[in-house]
Amino acid sequence: MASVIPLEIWNEVCEYAQRADLLQLRLVNTATALAIFKCLQNMCPFIVRPLCLPPCAMGFAYRYGLPKLRLNLAGRNLADSMAIAWAEAIASNRAVLQVDFSCSGITAKGLNDASQAAPSWTALAAMLASHPSLQELNIANNSISDAGAQVVARALMQNSALRAISMESNAIGFDGALAMAEMLAFNSSLQALNLSGNTVTDTGAIALAAALHRNDTLKELSLCNCALKDRGVVGLAEALTVNTGLQVLDLSNNGIGDEVAQAIAERLAVCQGLAELHLGYNHIGHNG
Repeated sequence: MASVIPLEIWNEVCEYAQRADLLQLRLVNTATALAIFKCLQNMCPFIVRPLCLPPCAMGFAYRYGLPKLRLNLAGRNLADSMAIAWAEAIASNRAVLQVDFSCSGITAKGLNDASQAAPSWTALAAMLASHPSLQELNIANNSISDAGAQVVARALMQNSALRAISMESNAIGFDGALAMAEMLAFNSSLQALNLSGNTVTDTGAIALAAALHRNDTLKELSLCNCALKDRGVVGLAEALTVNTGLQVLDLSNNGIGDEVAQAIAERLAVCQGLAELHLGYNHIGHNG
């Protein structure tokens, strides 16, 4: 049965659509949203402000190809099922350039739903693997863990469009870091990777350092507060002697002392690409 669109909402839709201006709808149910978006498919171009709509309503907006390029769902508490629904909607819209899912309650299940026999990708990972225009993805401050990081890494091995991804503070350990390092050996488009606030440890850092020996397209790597020790930090510094692509490296808040700082300085003397090195909130004294 077709949904009945309230007259006052429809008048507002027509007024803004005819002016090709900013459309601000404060809808309360998805049925009305779907009806409006269907009716507007052949009308003048317009932009929907996402914060004025509930998440499910904006899902319909993206599914029906509205010309909005940046989607901010930070702090929406989407949970797993809604994250999957959103990813499916985004996957069908090639105009989306940026998506912010940070602080949205996405867990490893939302990234790799065990109830799906095939394919093994989640809706989000499947979207990430094949989306031809998405350039920035922020999934920071969720709980995707190592399992989620591994799924994202596999998706990025197939992606050739994404330029930046933030996975900060996601309960990712060295297994997840190993998966991201393996991905960097195959991915030649990613330019910024943020793993700050995860327990990368020396094991993960050494794997990332090995990847930097082969990857010259990554420009920024953030490993702030990642429980790195001497071996991991020195390994990363060693990689900088051969890597010419990395421009920004954040190693702040990792307990780095004078001896390691001196080792970093020695290797920076022959480094040709790095422009910024962040070492704040470490234990570096006068000798370092």
